[in-house]
Amino acid sequence: MPRTRRGFLLCERSGNEPDPDSFPTGTAGIYVDAQGRNCIVIGPGANGALAPAFVTAALDGLAAGDVVLVQLESPLDAVAGALEAARAAGATAILNPAPANIAIDEPMLVRADLLTPNETEFSALVARHVGERIDADAVSGLDQQRLHALCRDLLPHGTVVVTLGASGCFVSHPGEALRGDSSACYRVSAEPAQVVDTTGAGDAFNGALAAALARRPDAAFIEHVRFAGRFAARSTEQAGAAPAMPHLTE
Repeated sequence: MPRTRRGFLLCERSGNEPDPDSFPTGTAGIYVDAQGRNCIVIGPGANGALAPAFVTAALDGLAAGDVVLVQLESPLDAVAGALEAARAAGATAILNPAPANIAIDEPMLVRADLLTPNETEFSALVARHVGERIDADAVSGLDQQRLHALCRDLLPHGTVVVTLGASGCFVSHPGEALRGDSSACYRVSAEPAQVVDTTGAGDAFNGALAAALARRPDAAFIEHVRFAGRFAARSTEQAGAAPAMPHLTE
C-alpha cells in the first residue's frame, strides 16, 4: 500500500467492492461570483462506490501518531469505518462534516477526535444534535463563551474548529484536553489575502491542519491552526482548487 510518513493513500481494492473502472471519476461544476465566493455541484462517480471493506484494508497498519482526515462525499458507512480504524489504532481522527446537507448521526460524531465545520455546517450540526436553531450568518458574531458552550454540547469529548471565512476561525477544546494550548477556547484571525477564488479553501485548511498535526505532534494546537489558516489564505489567491494549493515553501 503506498504510504507517506504519517499518512495513507487509499488506492487499493479489497476485492469485495465493485470494480472502480465501472464508475466514472467524480466531477464538480464550480461557479464563482465577483467576490470570489463559490457554489459547487458534485457528481460523485467513483467516490460514491467507496466501500467499508476497501477502507478497512487500506488503513491496515495505522499507528498512534498517524492522522486520518475524512469528509462526507463518500458513503457514510465507509467514512465511519475510516474513523473507527483511526480511533482503534490511537491515530487522530478528524471529521470535516462537508457538505452541510449530509446528515450525520451521533455515533459518527463520537468517533471523531476533531470536528472542523464551517458556519453552515456548524449551524446544521447544532440544529440536529443540540436542538438549537442558529442562522449560519450569525455564527461568527456569537459571543465566545456562547460559541464554546455550543461546541461542548456538540462534541463533548473532542476539539471543534469552526472555520469562519474572512473572520478566521474559532477553537473549542474540552477542559481536560487542551492539546498544548493555554485556553479552552479562542479565536484566530484570518490571514490577509487578495481573494480571487475561495474554491477549495476549506479543503486547504483541513489538509494543512492534518499535515501540521502529523509533522509536529508536540506543538501547541494554535500553531497548527495558524499554519492551516495561512495555507488556506494562500489557496484563495489563485483561481481553481487543486492548482491553487500553495507549496510548503510559500
